[in-house]
Amino acid sequence: MKNWFLKLSVGSKIAAVGVVSAIPISILATFMIVSLIRDQVEFGRKEIQGNEFLQPLVTLQNQLWEHRSLVRRQAAGDVTVADRLEKVGRDLDAAASRLAEVDGRLGAALQFGPADLAKFHREAAQPTRLISLVKGLRSSATGSSATENAGAYDRLHEALRLAIVHAGDKSNLILDPD
Repeated sequence: MKNWFLKLSVGSKIAAVGVVSAIPISILATFMIVSLIRDQVEFGRKEIQGNEFLQPLVTLQNQLWEHRSLVRRQAAGDVTVADRLEKVGRDLDAAASRLAEVDGRLGAALQFGPADLAKFHREAAQPTRLISLVKGLRSSATGSSATENAGAYDRLHEALRLAIVHAGDKSNLILDPD
């Protein structure tokens, strides 16, 4: 076995050593590239999940601003806003339902469970709590005083902001992949 290697010229021996050395380096390089690609795919998957989770939160926030404005106008005696207020209310309900659906699919992956949120002192961002606040606000919006309404809207806006921040943190949306 040794004999054939000794009969090779120096150039052939160097080429043989180069080929044998290149095999593990090629395997290692392939493994590193595959690992890097896998990491990038996982990073992107989390970003997609975050975007999907954010959609109903942002919709709720936008609809809430409009709902608040319409309730104020109605309380001031503007009777022309009743139909628009009802539509915005239905939109709020639809966004809350969408949040419940998205939370059911992605809440665990994005750490929206009560124990996970408690670790970060973000209990107010729990989707079931947000949905309850929306429903409570909808049912009491026209019967409460302007001061009570303002406080309820403010609490819900703060909780939504916290949920948006949490979704961004846990889905890599605020991170640079490089």
